[in-house]
Amino acid sequence: MFYARAKETFLTVNSNYELHLASDILSPFHSLTSNLGPHPDPAVFDRIEVEIRHQLKGSLKRFVAAQVSSRHHSYIFLTVAE
Repeated sequence: MFYARAKETFLTVNSNYELHLASDILSPFHSLTSNLGPHPDPAVFDRIEVEIRHQLKGSLKRFVAAQVSSRHHSYIFLTVAE
């Protein structure tokens, strides 16, 4: 049940929360002849985990850079405005 729900939510094409992953990573989940069964071996998610962690690290770096840049610009603006 949990796998079916996760697959429908995150691994199905055009779902609201579809993970943006390469098709070769998702192909075992999209295959009509998939032998993953109702409860697949957790190892089938290893590549997904690695890619999602990579994406999250990149997102964190961009977020921090944006915050630092935003604070720097605010400081300059306040300094010039005074």
